[in-house]
Amino acid sequence: MRLLLAQLSQQLNSLRSRVQAGGGLPVSPGPPAPVPVSEEDLLSLPTRVFAKPPLSGGGAALEGGKPAGSSATASPGQAGADAAGPLGPSAGGASTASSSAFVCSICLEEAEEGVVLVTLPCLHQFHDACVKPWIVRQGRHAACPLCKTPVFV
Repeated sequence: MRLLLAQLSQQLNSLRSRVQAGGGLPVSPGPPAPVPVSEEDLLSLPTRVFAKPPLSGGGAALEGGKPAGSSATASPGQAGADAAGPLGPSAGGASTASSSAFVCSICLEEAEEGVVLVTLPCLHQFHDACVKPWIVRQGRHAACPLCKTPVFV
């Protein structure tokens, strides 16, 4: 027991002398630095220019508020479903601007017309200016901010 105390005291004195001499305490290496991402890696991610979809239906012609070719009469059990739609009053109706807007999950802002979006392998999309700094900070082991799917395989 005395031998153990003597050894600990000797180690403590050695550390004190190092600190006083300006050598400091031994430092553990810590987590490894991220492997840098090259410009080529960033350019390999698919991008697209955001364009808001048109508000009008543009597709098939409508007959009395229903797509052309649909039955004008509904069975008694369908009357309520057609009026409100299967998912509620707004489902199947005219789309609103807010339902078709893209919101970046990093900055939480709506995308403006003409802004560049990046699509990650998991198919989540973000503003180019938001996701690329995120990826650079994480390095080659970067993951999607939402689902943690690896960006580079």
